[in-house]
Amino acid sequence: MDDMLVGEARTAMQLLALLATVITGSLLRYAHRAHTRLRTLEQAQNPPLRDIPEPGTEVVVDGNADAGPDGLLTAPYSGVACVWYRIEVWDRRPGPDAHRGRMRHTLLHMRQSRAPFVLRDRTGSVLCDPDHTAGDRLPLTHEVSETEEEEEPIGTELVHTERVATDSECTFREWAIAPGTRLLVHGTVARGTYGTVIRASGEDALLISTRPAPLLKDAQRVTILLTTTAFAVSLGVFLWSCLA
Repeated sequence: MDDMLVGEARTAMQLLALLATVITGSLLRYAHRAHTRLRTLEQAQNPPLRDIPEPGTEVVVDGNADAGPDGLLTAPYSGVACVWYRIEVWDRRPGPDAHRGRMRHTLLHMRQSRAPFVLRDRTGSVLCDPDHTAGDRLPLTHEVSETEEEEEPIGTELVHTERVATDSECTFREWAIAPGTRLLVHGTVARGTYGTVIRASGEDALLISTRPAPLLKDAQRVTILLTTTAFAVSLGVFLWSCLA
């Protein structure tokens, strides 16, 4: 009887360790992404804005956001004046295993501004082309669920013709960068319609962050460390439970 209980406990431990290994293993892509971003941040040039290098050069620069050639934009949901915005509409409804309280989150709609904005420091300025952008710690200027407030975004074609079912919920989110916000921008120098710009390069998005470079690099290191450590521990426990 005791051997049976020990065997059942060992099997349960093996299953839990295997599940943890699979979950943390699937998260290793975040560690890989963080490693890639950290490497490119460390390799990129960091010039003052008056000394932007030749096109094709990868740079990480910082300065204050300002309006571009098209002037200030209006954020669709909050209506605030900004130089860049992104909106998302998410549907939240019960999933296949709803009896366990699990919900399925689906992105229904996403849109972000593409108008160039200016980055300015004490030495000069440069245009940033946000056509393909990844945001980091950007201000969340609007978040509301459809069950709390009926609304449509200003100046968009997204129209709600009917309410979703009572067991589901739409959430509207918006991020916007106000003029004067201190930003760090990581991208590649290129020639654009208005002259020299910093934009996305290939598959790498233009990174816009409100964190200074040292804090952003530390965040990538922490992601790498935590993810790889969790995977190594889970795998070690699983192997130990199999061999013990």
